[in-house]
Amino acid sequence: MRLYFSSIKINESNDYIFEKMERFKRILLYFDWYDSRIHLGIVKVARHFNWSLFCLSNSNHTKFGPAYWYGDGAITLLGSEDSAELFRHLSIPVVDLGLRKHDLNIPRVVVDNQEVGRLAAEHFLERGFTNFYVPFHHDIPFYRERYEAFRRALKELAGYDCAFITDKEMDNRFLLSRPLAEWRAKLRRLRLPAAIYAYQDSLAAEWVELCLFLGLRIPEEVAVLGTDNDRLICEALSCSVSSIETDLEGLGRRSAEVLHELLEGRRALRQEFILHPPGAVVSRESTDTITSPVPFIRDALQLMHEDPWLNAAGVANRLGVSQQTLQNMFRKHFFRSPAQTIRHIRLRRFKALLMMPDLPLSVIARRTGFSSVAAAYQFFKRETGQTPAQFRQHSNPDG
Repeated sequence: MRLYFSSIKINESNDYIFEKMERFKRILLYFDWYDSRIHLGIVKVARHFNWSLFCLSNSNHTKFGPAYWYGDGAITLLGSEDSAELFRHLSIPVVDLGLRKHDLNIPRVVVDNQEVGRLAAEHFLERGFTNFYVPFHHDIPFYRERYEAFRRALKELAGYDCAFITDKEMDNRFLLSRPLAEWRAKLRRLRLPAAIYAYQDSLAAEWVELCLFLGLRIPEEVAVLGTDNDRLICEALSCSVSSIETDLEGLGRRSAEVLHELLEGRRALRQEFILHPPGAVVSRESTDTITSPVPFIRDALQLMHEDPWLNAAGVANRLGVSQQTLQNMFRKHFFRSPAQTIRHIRLRRFKALLMMPDLPLSVIARRTGFSSVAAAYQFFKRETGQTPAQFRQHSNPDG
């Protein structure tokens, strides 16, 4: 595999002459916004199929448009109508990674944002939050999808709604550029403890910094959850940021696999959306708290999160109440039964630990409350439809 475009020769009149090269296929990468994890996923598939990759960023559009490029296929992330128009008349297979509206007859491989929003809602709900906020999404498609999925999941699971914490007039691009007095007045109206879901990590990091500047305690008063799990952002702050792992490397791999199927004639070239599932929530300091307006529920949730070996009867015993009382309190004040809550907390911990590629399954079993690897395996397969190894391979392709 080559990461440079070695099949171009330039003659004296600066015309591009493309030589036929039989040993490898030439694939164009054309991204209107760039993430190295997507690129890395594509590279790993390209190595296997002996592709030559030429990556074109949008800063080069005026210098070298794809209309003047002759190769075998392309993977794109189209963010505008102008970008889509460049590919309208190319007679090569194209796979797109974007959600921007266009009528090109090509498949799209995209993150399952419905599941992303649901993961965010469940993460906050299982920690007892009842007040939810999101930044305004500026009608960017995948931001809007995540917000709408988050809001819908809150409503379906627990009957809660969420509110915008910013609006069209308050630009999200750099929160700290606005006067702190303006933010202080606005955030004073928040109902605490508040849960803020940000549809990308850089925005989550800015909200963490803003809240700390204003003297709000994170996560006790304001919990913040980001999306995409960019470790360079999430782990660089004094208060590390929890985030949803959307597996962008896996997204890149899947897009390359779909392109390979098109090149081999095993998939028809047509409009379709291929959803790539996210991984798990990576919990860090910014959401590391348990809260509830009902002290009994808060104490029960604290026990469930702290001790993976407890079942519903064990939680009731530790609280000094009957199991029926525990059931009744959860039925009245929470969105799941005690047993369901324990099962979901255990499953999320299981997924998070599987994302650590060097952690043996025997250790994961103990840390999630199972007495044997076999019991842990059966639980995970029953809950997800995947084996632990399959989930780990999806989340850690090199693990």
